[in-house]
Amino acid sequence: MKSLLYVALGLTLVGTAANAAFNAGDGSLVGVGTLAGPRAPVSITQNFDTTTIEAVQVACGVGGVYTTQNWYLRRFFLGDHMAPGNLTVSNVFFGVEQVDMADGSAPPAYSVNVNVYSIDPADAFVFANLNLAGSTSKAVGAADEGSIVSAAVTALIACEQDMVVAIDAPDGSLVGAGLQFRPGANSAGALYDAYIAAADCGLTEPLAVSDIGFFDSQTIFVVDGDNDENCGGTPTEETTWGAIKNLYN
Repeated sequence: MKSLLYVALGLTLVGTAANAAFNAGDGSLVGVGTLAGPRAPVSITQNFDTTTIEAVQVACGVGGVYTTQNWYLRRFFLGDHMAPGNLTVSNVFFGVEQVDMADGSAPPAYSVNVNVYSIDPADAFVFANLNLAGSTSKAVGAADEGSIVSAAVTALIACEQDMVVAIDAPDGSLVGAGLQFRPGANSAGALYDAYIAAADCGLTEPLAVSDIGFFDSQTIFVVDGDNDENCGGTPTEETTWGAIKNLYN
């Protein structure tokens, strides 16, 4: 059964299933990379389950017809996930719940923007405080429904900054008879809440999904990259004590 929340301009935030209580788990960290040395690969997520896609995602639009422009975001406090230092992002993974047309026809080419931003840890989570670090366009289609897709994004998040990852999904009312797009989400819980922004529904700044009653709409994001522990410096090669001693033989 559709879950509805009425907002400005007569448009509706529409969830694809009834939402249950939000489970933040026991507070243990998720997606903490294993750091083997000064520079190490990390895979970062806030989701407790990064593979299951459920019909729980909220979107602004007209149910069964189209979704308007929607932003899906997560704010990552990088101290929860890696040692202090720079983060070089290489890939963003996200799920696809829905890409379909109102008239049942095959959807045409539809691309979403995948953006990576830096933000000062002390700053409020508003668009004006986001500094774009990298962006790419990712084409999605009906064949991607129910799967996790990857978008190659190169971005540098400097030491002592945090990261925001966002999907900017264009207005589906401009696509043929109307297109609906929803990224993958599930009700398995997350370390922190997911966010949504949708100006056509009066949400001009990112708002936690739990704050609008869609507790289960926990958008799935996984970010791969490299953690350079040498904060602000040049990455160093790992070595052994024996190798160092040999320099002085």
